[in-house]
Amino acid sequence: MRAQLDHSCEQHPDPSDCPDALVGFGAGEYGIYVHDGGSSWVRIEFCPWCGADLSRVDERGQASSGRVAAGEDDGFPDDDNGHVLRKLAARGDDLSKAREIDFAHLMPSREAAEILVARLQSLGEVAQASQDEDDGTWTVICTREMVPTHGNVTAVESFLASLAGELGGHADGWGCFVVRE
Repeated sequence: MRAQLDHSCEQHPDPSDCPDALVGFGAGEYGIYVHDGGSSWVRIEFCPWCGADLSRVDERGQASSGRVAAGEDDGFPDDDNGHVLRKLAARGDDLSKAREIDFAHLMPSREAAEILVARLQSLGEVAQASQDEDDGTWTVICTREMVPTHGNVTAVESFLASLAGELGGHADGWGCFVVRE
């Protein structure tokens, strides 16, 4: 995260213009840049790499080093991720346990899929592309080991969707195996 916040580019003095700048800090909050020709960003509350709570920042804008604990929120929000987490909990899942979570992204072409995989791998992510034999669509799966809190899943999902969106792709959900005690 620190490397991204300290990113500088000779060609793009404004970080929101640089395609290599992914996250920023300003006005007391963190965000993921939306590279659509403007200077907007999507506010994030959790680090997309480690899940650290970004609402706890010091005067220099540095996040605390602690991870978000499972069950920190009271209940699950009424959104897609909240519904999935609620179903996992109903199946007896111990949501405080880290596990591999697969985030899927549909891509418009093989080239876009390969670019996304390369970009994710350059960021230290585990990613692979595959083509559906029936309809020919390309899917990129990014696998991240993490505790499946609502904040963690939502932050990573937003971050990855932003990268896929830059290449004409979009998120297609996430999944993981149930982990019991």
